Amino acid sequence: MKTGQKDLELFEQLLHWGTPLEPNVVEEARVACRGLKITQTGTCCESVVYAKASGDVGIMVSVAIENISDRIIRIDAIHLRMPWPDADLHWLKKPSAKEMREWGGYVLSASGPCGFDSASVLNHRFGRDFKLYPKDVVEGFLFGEGTSPVPDEYSDRMPVPMQLVVFAGKGERFEVWANLMLSREVHRLSQWSPSRRVALFSQPDKVLLER
Repeated sequence: MKTGQKDLELFEQLLHWGTPLEPNVVEEARVACRGLKITQTGTCCESVVYAKASGDVGIMVSVAIENISDRIIRIDAIHLRMPWPDADLHWLKKPSAKEMREWGGYVLSASGPCGFDSASVLNHRFGRDFKLYPKDVVEGFLFGEGTSPVPDEYSDRMPVPMQLVVFAGKGERFEVWANLMLSREVHRLSQWSPSRRVALFSQPDKVLLER
């Protein structure tokens, strides 16, 4: 049976939601479509939805993109489909020279002031010059920000399913489901309240690990 892109998207979705499939059926479909293979990589701490108390949202996703075809594929853009609408969601732009000096790379404000090395971020690569040759693989982070608050039904540390859609040349698109861990700022702040800081330093004979 000939497998098309729509079949592959269905297989990927069924696999994500835990539906049993025949061994290698998804991989065979990927090969048959001869395009891009997108994989969520890293640990749960490397794919996160940061929900700030103000309602703003930060997105960090760790992915790998591989060209499993025998042709050159140009990657134009990537979209993230979330379970709730956020018209303002956008990928961070490449840091300016000033920002590089001050922060050392990309800064996802919702996760803190730490800068991420641009070499490990894929944001600025999408566009006319981003081409993958056969068997090429790129891996790194995608950083995004939005202004729509995460609905209350999603609790802290809960895995949130989202869909990454990569748009390539000639009208092609490739999709994959990913689970992002939700990290609510209110919960993070409560873990490091002033009273807990005092407790850490007022008992030198004890080792306290609080998470």
